[in-house]
Amino acid sequence: MGEHDGHRKRLRERFKQGQLDDTGLLELLLCCFVPRRDMRPTAEALMERFGGLAGLLTARPEELMEIRGVGPVLSQALADVMELVLRSWETPAEEPERVQILSTAAAGDLMTSLLDGEENEALAVACLDGDGRVICAGILARGDRRVVGVHPDELIGLALSCGAASVILAHNHPGSVAIPSVDDIRSTRKLELELRKNGIKLMDHLVVADDKDFVSLRDDGQLL
Repeated sequence: MGEHDGHRKRLRERFKQGQLDDTGLLELLLCCFVPRRDMRPTAEALMERFGGLAGLLTARPEELMEIRGVGPVLSQALADVMELVLRSWETPAEEPERVQILSTAAAGDLMTSLLDGEENEALAVACLDGDGRVICAGILARGDRRVVGVHPDELIGLALSCGAASVILAHNHPGSVAIPSVDDIRSTRKLELELRKNGIKLMDHLVVADDKDFVSLRDDGQLL
């Protein structure tokens, strides 16, 4: 394990214990995109330049690139994550921050409402705090009629930026039934492992049909 690997591990442990300040949280997020470099100076510079996380939410990629150590790829990735957070806050779910998810049925009610009306495959995510209350929820990615994909870093970045302890995923099967495919199970396990590395639990992944029928991969024994 290299020097940076050890530092990131310590950051993740502090995150799980709720001991990271905003700069530390941003540093951990940046490490998801730049794993082999000390990102603390960059995180501090971003926080100073934009006045905190709230200012970062509306920063444009070209503004982010004014900071030393932030190139085109990192600036766009960071801007994309912040846009996801903003969109999650603007979703039509009724005050999701007050919803507490304590059962598969409650998860189904929230996630099917997020996917309602999606004509193509879409991936919805709900970020939860340690008590299972929804911090933010919305559509993370949209695809075509048969497939939707997301890079693990996008999901991890969103979860970290929300300060989530766990997440729930759901995607729909337009014009089909709520039966998980082999690819659904394989990609879910990959995401679950990547989330675990960052101290975040995958509570469930639901597969949803047009009639709002759904299958829970956790109840089906498909999660680790």
